[in-house]
Amino acid sequence: VRTIGSSVKISRARWLPGCRWRFGNAAEERKQRRAQFPACPRTANLPFRITPNEGLQNLDIPGPAGALEARFDEASSPVRASAVLCHPHPQYGGTMNDAVLDCLAQTLLANGVSCLRFNVRGVGNSEGGYDDSGGEVDDLRAAVSWLQAERAPSQLWLGGYSFGANVVWQSLAGMPEPHRVLLIAPPVGSMAFPNRDLSCPVDVFIGDADEFASQDALAAWRGIRGHIIAGANHFFLGQWDTLRQRIEQVISGQP
Repeated sequence: VRTIGSSVKISRARWLPGCRWRFGNAAEERKQRRAQFPACPRTANLPFRITPNEGLQNLDIPGPAGALEARFDEASSPVRASAVLCHPHPQYGGTMNDAVLDCLAQTLLANGVSCLRFNVRGVGNSEGGYDDSGGEVDDLRAAVSWLQAERAPSQLWLGGYSFGANVVWQSLAGMPEPHRVLLIAPPVGSMAFPNRDLSCPVDVFIGDADEFASQDALAAWRGIRGHIIAGANHFFLGQWDTLRQRIEQVISGQP
């Protein structure tokens, strides 16, 4: 922030979930932003949920911009697959310890799916800095490469929440198709989610009160199976158990 003249503060350009760059008076911008976007779990005093697991390993994975901080949770036997999970937007406090992402991870672990979570460049102890031009997608590909080389999973699943869902969707254009894709609250309509011809199941879990998703864009999105959670917002506040149950139903083949 810098001062122009005697008192007017001009903020630097910044990206908002609506995918626009904004300039303007800093105080007015903060006021408008608070009115437009609700508090996320971080500001609601719910930033992280680190669930201890016996099979937890803390790791450093080689990434294109330096080492990536990661954790690998081994599911109890029998292990049916391994999933790489992507966290929400790093510019808004998103990390691999996000509560909604942990909800997805714990559901998968309870159903025989090991989970690799990682911080994208510039988050936590991961080296590098926020890229916003494909670097985070390259980080995901590096995490997948590590998992395949070190664990050789029988099946590879990909999952992501919010911004992480977009990273997963972008990555599908440049690597072999996974066996399953799970997207939590993808900001469809705000970020690009082009239609893709995939043979694997793509399941999208989204609330009908999601502030950052367009229901019209969701309806026009081909090749996905949408699972609408009534009353849930983008952060699934008060709805984590419902989200967990719905994910479990889907991956276990229940109607």
